[in-house]
Amino acid sequence: MGLFRFILRFLPKSLTSKIILLVFALVSFSITFGGILFYTRSVSLIRRQSEIYAQNLCLNISRDIDSCIGEMERICRIILGNPEIQNILERRLAKGYSDYQYLIDQELARNLTLSFTSVRDSFIIQLFDEKGHGVYADPGHFMSYQQTIFENPWTFTRKKDIDERRLFIVPAVYSGLTLFSRRSAFYVIRPVRRVRDNRILGYMTVTADSHLLLNILRHYAPTLQDAELRVFSPENVVLLSLNAGEIGVSGSTVDGSAISHTSDFSFWRTEIRTGQTYGRKELVETGIFAVCIIVLTAAASLFFTWLFTVYMMRPVQRLTEGMIRVGKGDFNINLNEDTVDKDLRQIFLGFNTMVAEIQTLLRTVQEEKLLIKSAQLEALQYQINPHFLYNAFQTIEAIGEVREVKEVGIIARSLGKLLRYNTQGASEVYLYEEIDQMNNYFCVEKIRFGNKISWEFLLPPEARECRILKFILQPLIENAVVHGFRSMTRKGFVRVLVALKGTDLEIAVVDNGMGMEDEKYAAVTRTLSAAAGEDAWGTVPEGFLGILNVHRRIVNYYGSRYGLRYERNQDNRGLTALLLLPAVVPAKPPFQTD
Repeated sequence: MGLFRFILRFLPKSLTSKIILLVFALVSFSITFGGILFYTRSVSLIRRQSEIYAQNLCLNISRDIDSCIGEMERICRIILGNPEIQNILERRLAKGYSDYQYLIDQELARNLTLSFTSVRDSFIIQLFDEKGHGVYADPGHFMSYQQTIFENPWTFTRKKDIDERRLFIVPAVYSGLTLFSRRSAFYVIRPVRRVRDNRILGYMTVTADSHLLLNILRHYAPTLQDAELRVFSPENVVLLSLNAGEIGVSGSTVDGSAISHTSDFSFWRTEIRTGQTYGRKELVETGIFAVCIIVLTAAASLFFTWLFTVYMMRPVQRLTEGMIRVGKGDFNINLNEDTVDKDLRQIFLGFNTMVAEIQTLLRTVQEEKLLIKSAQLEALQYQINPHFLYNAFQTIEAIGEVREVKEVGIIARSLGKLLRYNTQGASEVYLYEEIDQMNNYFCVEKIRFGNKISWEFLLPPEARECRILKFILQPLIENAVVHGFRSMTRKGFVRVLVALKGTDLEIAVVDNGMGMEDEKYAAVTRTLSAAAGEDAWGTVPEGFLGILNVHRRIVNYYGSRYGLRYERNQDNRGLTALLLLPAVVPAKPPFQTD
């Protein structure tokens, strides 16, 4: 802390000088740091470009090798696509296969391969039976009909892999084959399977001179100076190399000094090892150039920082003076924003707007206080109105008891409970509370219909404490009574069935009323499906606004997965309203009262 205070003693006191010093220090540090990054990044990029070039070279070599092997695979695929190949091999399995038929099949196989005469000098096509004995070879090429291709120990140990794969590559180092030029050969082998049961009928090979692959390495070798280029098998054995005596030798694993690429087709790994060094002269020149740029840029930044700081501080000083006046309570001030730059103009405009809004707020504070008091009085008045209605219902109930009009007392008592329940502030209630209020509703309807109506509530005990939205059952039950039992001569009933299904609560309101016509039923179903949209209010069928309100309340509160739908009962004798809600049960059951 002592050193920091000592340094502060030598710093300038004015804000302008501090800004100039700060900006200069930041710019100088940034340029110096950027120069160091530039130098180190240049060295890294030079080396990275060399690595990328070697990686692309590995990729190109691997693709050229895959292309050569892929051409051999393509020949196999085309020839084996001819059903005559399968017929030739199947006839050999049949009893009584004669030498004459063998000559015919030889000629047929020769005709099938004549289309590849353009590549005959590069590839040799051969056909074998299921045991590996020779069946056909290109004319002019020797084939031993006594030995099998699986007498080679390397291929014999891999016969299972050959039978299971679509294509198997036998490198020259393992093939044991030499051409008339006494050069080693490699080949691809593919099993021939019978279509109907996938049984192996024989094998087909396409053989090529290994110099086809070595020529690919020779083609790319001149582009790499002081580099070693090799191709390894998955077992890390050298398959291709331009250095004599390396083929067949176990190679080294990939490390930081080697760049490699493994083919997804042949699974051979192409590896390049380079000992190339990079010239130091160019790097030194790059460093000197970076230092010169840093020095010149720092000097220029100091000059322009001082110039622009002085220019930009003038309007800031005006703004500071205005803020001081506002702090002292002087709001009769307006800064001229037209005399400053575009960016600072927004600050000046914001300052003027702030001062004007403060003046407006001061004028309206008293008015808002009066409005608040008025709103409080009005709220108290709204609380008085329900209380008056409760007292009125109690008075009606007392009159009914005095005059012995039992029905009047029941109606007044039930309506009083419904009103009190409806004016409670909570938006959610317990399911048993909603059921109790529906009993009050049916008490009123019982007086209206007499013995022509009955009702029943069936709910499991574990569902009683579920939380639901208030007043979502009353519109459904009222709809069933008003529309379902109108002009009906038989006795009507309403049954409310509650069931818990996993995390969902399902409530069914079933009636045996008049049902619903097809057109109105379709309109109600369509309206409920589109109830999440704003335009659904304009398409409500007559008498169904209440159920649409219920559906939209559920969708808005719980989400689009939940809601209301209607189903017609059998023979259209009544309707069933199905409510799907989440089964929300509190952690502790509520205290229940009668």
